[in-house]
Amino acid sequence: MDFGHSSMPEMIDFSLPPWQEENVSHLVSNQNQTPQIFIGSTTWNQDAWVGNTYPAKTPKTRFLSAYGESFDTIELNSTHYNIPPEHVIKNWCSKVPATFRFCPKVPQFISHRTDLGFESGYLDLYLEMLSKFDNKLGIPFIQFPPYFKPDRLDSLLKWVEYVSKKHVHAIEFRNSDWFDNQYDRLFLLLKQLNWPIVFTDTSGRRDLLHMRLTSTDFIIRFVACGIVSIDQMRLNQWVEKLYPLIIRQQLKNIYFFMHDPEHYTLPDMSFYLKSVFQMKNLEVRKVIKKSVTPDLPQQFKLF
Repeated sequence: MDFGHSSMPEMIDFSLPPWQEENVSHLVSNQNQTPQIFIGSTTWNQDAWVGNTYPAKTPKTRFLSAYGESFDTIELNSTHYNIPPEHVIKNWCSKVPATFRFCPKVPQFISHRTDLGFESGYLDLYLEMLSKFDNKLGIPFIQFPPYFKPDRLDSLLKWVEYVSKKHVHAIEFRNSDWFDNQYDRLFLLLKQLNWPIVFTDTSGRRDLLHMRLTSTDFIIRFVACGIVSIDQMRLNQWVEKLYPLIIRQQLKNIYFFMHDPEHYTLPDMSFYLKSVFQMKNLEVRKVIKKSVTPDLPQQFKLF
């Protein structure tokens, strides 16, 4: 993902802003839900991963199966360009574990069109497509272009209200004007529907870190800056930021989608993040074991 790329990431302040408290306080602890963490990428068709992420001599026909053995989810970019037929979706689903989740991206002929798919009929075709993923459907999301501005609020509200009758979606804004408090009408609706706003963490667009939690689902599209030490520091920050919410069981699902324009570092970043969560989990288990604090869960499982 080239959006938000910076040629001088070492000059950027990557510290995370605080959560917007009024958008965190509504998340009620649910002692009956175990937070689930899904870590994935944006592609499985990578020849360069054979012999490293994928077993040696893995044929292309088994790339998705090999991907599903290492990753928990995928940002399904192919649906951004077309609506695949049912037999293709069923084939995809047959190649991954039961716990795997596909997160399709809304087609650009919906997200980038003035009618948002209503007049063309594409919107209903897209919603019908989602049902073909059955229980392997994660959270689909719509990615609006930077020129999609708040003057389209009424159109967006209409779209959200219509789509919410079928499926929960996440929304990615690439125009930071949407995060102005005057659009609380939108955020209130998203809270009521439990729809998340995607976090876009990329070097050159720090203004997109809105820090608004409108759902018990958290989705982040994390774009590597190209310097391993900096990217690891950034991932560490997110783990520390999320853990208080995880411990209080205020989140249900956490999706991390790793991006790298060259795709080379995607597996390493994903495995690194998973290891950080696992280490944090062990650390927290020790605290829980010694603690008598009643609001900490006695059972805690991430993976």
